[in-house]
Order: sequence, then structure tokens, then C-alpha cells
Amino acid sequence: DGLFQLLQEVPVGQRAGVTFKTFHDVFMNIGGSGSTFVIPFIILLTHHKQHFKSIARLGLFFSLVNVNELLLFGLPIILNPTFFTPFVLAPFINMIIALGAINLGLFDFSLTPVHWMLPPIYNAYVASDGSVFAVIVQLICIASDVLIYYPFLMAFNQQYETSSSLANYLE
Repeated sequence: DGLFQLLQEVPVGQRAGVTFKTFHDVFMNIGGSGSTFVIPFIILLTHHKQHFKSIARLGLFFSLVNVNELLLFGLPIILNPTFFTPFVLAPFINMIIALGAINLGLFDFSLTPVHWMLPPIYNAYVASDGSVFAVIVQLICIASDVLIYYPFLMAFNQQYETSSSLANYLE
């Protein structure tokens, strides 16, 4: 809390300042806490157990409006040591990418606040007053989130299969 209180009004960009909250909502936590927007897509497009696919289907719509509680508690991501690293790493990598793009002058933020429930891509477009570069940067962030989460989701799937195989063996 202390860090976020300190960063609340950090000016970002060259021509205008933006509150950290808007920056956080648009670039750091795409799809909700931990930048989990990509998780349902990865699960649905790869060979995961039906249990995971059901959770991904249920969570897909909600991740589009940055609500990820179904994923956080359904997989589970919260209190799961497998997902601790990507859950923390993805938002910080997104921050580095977006701040780098802003500091290079690729786009600026509008001073108008953006609601946290706006869908990804659209929220970057609105927050930047229609900058295509902001949308591209957010797509780059989403691609980096896929690269971060993919190996951890594969490891989690493998752990799940191993525990199922062990349970079958013991029966």
C-alpha cells in the first residue's frame, strides 16, 4: 500500500501527467490482477484437462472486463506457488514496456480517467485519446504475458496430470 500511495500521482509522459491508477488499470493489470487476461486463451488453445477448460470458458467473458476472480480461485492462482512468479512478473514487465514506449514519446495519456472495467485494447485506445501506438504497446504487453504465463500453465498442467496418474496408480 505504501508504494502505491507514493506512486498515485506519478507524472507519466511528456506533455501530460497521468495518475498511476489509470496507467495501472490500462497497462499493468490487463484482465485483472496479475495481468491474467491471457490465461483463458492459453488454456483453451492448448491441450489442458477438461477441468481447466471449463474454468477458462467461464472466466473468458469476465477477463474481457478485467474481472479475474474465477481464474484466481478456480485454477487456483492465489496461494499457488506455481503461479507466484508470473502473477508478479507479468504486471512489472508490462510496466517496463509501457513506460518505455511513453518515454520514447510514442503516445501520451489523456487526463480523463478511464474506468477499470473497459475491455483491453479499447481501454488503451480511450486512455491515449485514440493512439494506435498505445494499442500496439498494449498488444505487445499481452504477447509478453503469453510468453510469461505459458510455461507456468504447462508446468501446472503437468503437475495436475502427475497427481492424477499417481492417484490412479494408488487405487
